[in-house]
Amino acid sequence: MKKTALFLILLVLGGVLGGLSLASAHYAEEQITQAIDALREVRYDEETRRLLEAADAALAAADPDFHLERKIPNLQSLKEAKLEYVKLAIRDMYISIRDKAPEELIREKLQSAEEAFDTFLTEEDIPLLKNYSDLEAARAKYGPDVERQAQEPAAPQPAAAAVPELCPA
Repeated sequence: MKKTALFLILLVLGGVLGGLSLASAHYAEEQITQAIDALREVRYDEETRRLLEAADAALAAADPDFHLERKIPNLQSLKEAKLEYVKLAIRDMYISIRDKAPEELIREKLQSAEEAFDTFLTEEDIPLLKNYSDLEAARAKYGPDVERQAQEPAAPQPAAAAVPELCPA
């Protein structure tokens, strides 16, 4: 009798916990969907960045066992919004270069574009980012390595050692 009662209690408890898990998954799915839906128009501004970060945070907070990436209908919209945001960040940097803005401003915009890329995209997304070559070109011309090279004096080159001439044999 005690074993049967214990079994029934465990069965009921398992059902309750399973129901809570399903409710939690549904709630997480709703939260993520709403966060993505809040991204109506993608602009390169703090509000859009905040909304993208909120959607990412909601997705990251969800239990991976729920496999929500398969259940969220607008997840592709989030990926597209991230691509658009980074594209706009690179465009903003490019415009400052085109308009011959002060180098300090160009470097700030380059850093912002790189941060946007690092935050929202991965190396796998590069082929989808049509203006990625603008970011690479700016890195080559205005990146931190270029700035450091300009500030460091060139290392003195050793004098060429006298090379004895060889006598033909």
